[in-house]
Amino acid sequence: MTSPELAEAARWVVNVAHRRGCHAIGGMAAAVPSRRDPAAAGAALTAVARDKVREAEGGHDGTWVAHPDLVPIAAAAFGGVLRDRVEQRHVVPGAPCLDLDLAVRPLRGRVTWDGVASAARSAVVYVDAWLRGTGCVAMAGQMEDAATAEISRALLWQWVAAGAVLDDGTRVTRELVDAVVRGEAAALGGAGTEPRPEAVQLVLDSILTPDIPEFITTLGYPILLKMSSK
Repeated sequence: MTSPELAEAARWVVNVAHRRGCHAIGGMAAAVPSRRDPAAAGAALTAVARDKVREAEGGHDGTWVAHPDLVPIAAAAFGGVLRDRVEQRHVVPGAPCLDLDLAVRPLRGRVTWDGVASAARSAVVYVDAWLRGTGCVAMAGQMEDAATAEISRALLWQWVAAGAVLDDGTRVTRELVDAVVRGEAAALGGAGTEPRPEAVQLVLDSILTPDIPEFITTLGYPILLKMSSK
């Protein structure tokens, strides 16, 4: 959120909301503080506190978090900026103008093997949990939900469609993504958390298609109906 593009987009959110008399709410802090690893928990809490101060100083009226342990952190960050106020709709950043071109400018970055593997793993883990009736799941210290699966599979679809090239010159193809998704599923199984075959296939069906499905959950409803009828 500190990149110029996303920072400007956040300024637009506050500007438009406050000019219309609405509250501007910041993004979710997805960290799940580990109670078994004090060092990791401390790092997560520090990062969340810094992020919430940024939101409050940017004019947001409130925010939300994924874990109860983060509520005092977010409240303290906003309290330090708002003090005795419960909102700050008087703040209209960027008036009289903001840079819309900057706010919608595509972010630039590299496509890496780790990125492809991480997207495949995240999509498989969440979709498997979703098919089992779980709405959110902790992954790598973060609370993830359906949006994670949507973003992950959309990235993989886009990289295939665009013929993205990895750092070592390998092109992201349907065959490569198919192999990575199945490989990540096998690795999860080897670690004792084997995903349902239906989850793996659903992820692949949402990626290896000429036209990207609007929602992976919509694509998965027939599977849920079939499972519930057994």
